[in-house]
Amino acid sequence: CAFLRQFFRKGELAMDQRWFYTWYEAPLVMLAFWHTDRREYAPEIAALFRYLHNTQIIAADKSNPRRREWHIGSWEYSSVAQIPPDISVTAFILDALAVVDSAGSQEVMERAIPYVQRCQNRKASSGMKNSLDDGGFKHEPVAGKAASLLLENGEYGFLSYGSVTCDGIRCYLSAGVRPDD
Repeated sequence: CAFLRQFFRKGELAMDQRWFYTWYEAPLVMLAFWHTDRREYAPEIAALFRYLHNTQIIAADKSNPRRREWHIGSWEYSSVAQIPPDISVTAFILDALAVVDSAGSQEVMERAIPYVQRCQNRKASSGMKNSLDDGGFKHEPVAGKAASLLLENGEYGFLSYGSVTCDGIRCYLSAGVRPDD
């Protein structure tokens, strides 16, 4: 963890975001510190915890294509990466927050659930016109990495696939949604 600790100054995060896929790495670093020695790394864990809480997308920004209405509740990869938020980044963050302080993350978890629902190919909960209604998950609400199909409504629906469906289930479970819900 000595290598990871160099990205902190006086207990605050000091990494250069160009070096990282920040929102993948921040939860992983937080978990590495937590599982290694949560007392010794308490200041770093607290800094990462605050960082993840404070960087969740909570409002749309029409001038930023990575902060559209359908992204609310998720996280960007970093402030410089030109990659839109997706279900995998959200799963990594929710997993880490659930391990470190589930009760203290309840508001963040509640804000994330609608984003996770928008990524699910389930019309009843997603509200997305491009849902294939198979119950699986796509990479993000309006795009996927698997094939797409032209739907009768003129929208392109994105196929669900295994790894992002697992990420969606991880999100729900980390956020406290019951497995039978």
